Amino acid sequence: MIKTGEGSIAWNSFSECSDLKKVVWIENGIQTVIGSTSEEVVVDKGKDLLYRKQRLIFLNPNKPNRTVNVTLHLPTFEPLACTDHGQRNVYLDYHSNEVEVAFEEEGIENTNKHVLEDGVFDLFSIELILRLLPLENGYKNEIKAFNHMVNDTVIVRIEVLGLEKIFDGAREVDAWCVSVYIGESLQTYWVSKDLKELLKQSVKIGDGVFFEFVR
Repeated sequence: MIKTGEGSIAWNSFSECSDLKKVVWIENGIQTVIGSTSEEVVVDKGKDLLYRKQRLIFLNPNKPNRTVNVTLHLPTFEPLACTDHGQRNVYLDYHSNEVEVAFEEEGIENTNKHVLEDGVFDLFSIELILRLLPLENGYKNEIKAFNHMVNDTVIVRIEVLGLEKIFDGAREVDAWCVSVYIGESLQTYWVSKDLKELLKQSVKIGDGVFFEFVR
């Protein structure tokens, strides 16, 4: 199991980047573009901080857009703060082995605290962590991450399924197909073999129904 600050991983090596993907709904083989998602990662090596901002924008004006910001200690990926603004607003403040979570919905705010084990990540750092792992055929590992959507720490199981050709926005490249179980919920990611870019994400909603982020 990987913990924050794991010595075999070069956390400090994460570089600034930005990305834009289409959000696609797939049902019985029919694909419909329903929005876009963007990512911006800023690294402040002077302060040993990494900031990640992810936005989800829907074409349907009746669906709430979502913005998630996470702040990490760069040398360890220990979480410091996270905000999630969408259908409701969530604020997470990490300190020592504790996280304080404030939920705000329809003007009502609730706050609770959770004691964390050593080495727990924030759930929204998983997509960063995947790009630092030594992915190869047969690779498996686990992490523990605090998931504010269920208000608890969950085990995240990571397994490389194989190498596939994936479109990177310009051409097809080799990418590791990685299954990620967040508790019992499955998400699949494709990480480019050479550049360690996150090229695609797929979430199975039901039989024949998928929610995907693609370039």
